Amino acid sequence: MRNRPTEVFAITARCLDVVLIVADGLIAHSMRFSLLDISDVERLLIAFNSVLTLLLFPAFGVYETRCCVP
Repeated sequence: MRNRPTEVFAITARCLDVVLIVADGLIAHSMRFSLLDISDVERLLIAFNSVLTLLLFPAFGVYETRCCVP
């Protein structure tokens, strides 16, 4: 069973991961095209990557604590 600080950390980490994925998408687009005029397809891909991250990272145990695990 997880304690309160671990739950807060997991929620904060998930939110930060999504923010970083969106920021990376915007940065990559601006580096490639030198502007931030994003098409609907690119917005959809950024949203898809964000949802995929929210689904796959917990499934792979990214947010699980590894403290005191041999």
